[in-house]
Amino acid sequence: MKKKVLIVTDEMEVGGSQRQIVRLIKNIDLSQFSIELAYFSNPSFLLDEIKPYCHKIWFLNKTKTFDLNFFSQLFKLCRRKDIDIIHCFAFSAEIWVTIAKILGFSRKKLITSIRGRYEWYGKVQWFLKSVASFFSTRIISNSQSGADYALENMFAVNKNKISIVYNGIEAKPETEVSQYELNTEWCNQNIILFVGRLVEDKNIPCLLRAVSEIKGISYQLKIVGDGPLRGSLEQLSSSLNINVEFLGERFDVDNLMMSSKVVVLPSFREGVSNTIIEAMLNKTTVVASCVGGTPEIITHGTDGLLFKSDKALELAGYLQQVLSDDELRKRLALNAYKTVTKRFAIERMVEEVESIYTLELETKG
Repeated sequence: MKKKVLIVTDEMEVGGSQRQIVRLIKNIDLSQFSIELAYFSNPSFLLDEIKPYCHKIWFLNKTKTFDLNFFSQLFKLCRRKDIDIIHCFAFSAEIWVTIAKILGFSRKKLITSIRGRYEWYGKVQWFLKSVASFFSTRIISNSQSGADYALENMFAVNKNKISIVYNGIEAKPETEVSQYELNTEWCNQNIILFVGRLVEDKNIPCLLRAVSEIKGISYQLKIVGDGPLRGSLEQLSSSLNINVEFLGERFDVDNLMMSSKVVVLPSFREGVSNTIIEAMLNKTTVVASCVGGTPEIITHGTDGLLFKSDKALELAGYLQQVLSDDELRKRLALNAYKTVTKRFAIERMVEEVESIYTLELETKG
């Protein structure tokens, strides 16, 4: 008999956690598991991708902090007898489901998540995270760095509850990911690419300052993504007088990566970045800040380059280096492809999550 898993998250806009939810749902063994998804806000095209694989998708419209209609819908879902496991992918989802458990609306196995280092959490957030973790039977972290940081800040949480499951991505045949075979306008230019949300954590001003320091090499910086900081970033770009284009949301990110010389992620904070993994899979050289789970993906000088967080001049030096040295860039890109196809295959991620589900269902309590 199929076991039913209810995945709960806050929003379904295009982001790292949401992409992992989609990959899990599309690749899980549907002969063994029946999946339902509940989310609270911000639908996107990702929902269309998973509709054929989901038994049911629930939109629990949360319009205010204390929304009685939302609570009623969520508690009713958590109480259903046919649900075997509730797997939360977001902080707010964890809190509301934990409240449901405390109030007696759910006795289901609860799996919570660690999807970054959460360095911006205050005492209240860590208290709530600790409570949710206490009521969890399993915590899945997508990096060792995130798990270690959470254990340092949470109270009374058994480290044996935590399982490390790295993000997964669909591998491609090597013949499909050679940027040097693409016949696009970008391939003949020194394209520096950023892909991600335009938010504070991504520290895009550091990238803008870095490219303003590039000397003697023509380049074009392309920024893919959208977010609340777009206006201020456009103003900063104008004041720095740099060659940059803001492309907004795109559906051809793989092609853009393959057509670029380097992908840069200058974040202040990261878990295990999907952008980095995707760039490595597409054989594009990565230069990234040495934060969070990034050093678990990239070995500096072997399959990418790492710079100290917010050090724009160091980043500029690495960009200058990879744009002017074809052999270095090709070597890093090829090694990156080998690394990511070995360690971050989507099949490995799904198998590990399935094993956790199975183990939780076989364990009493």
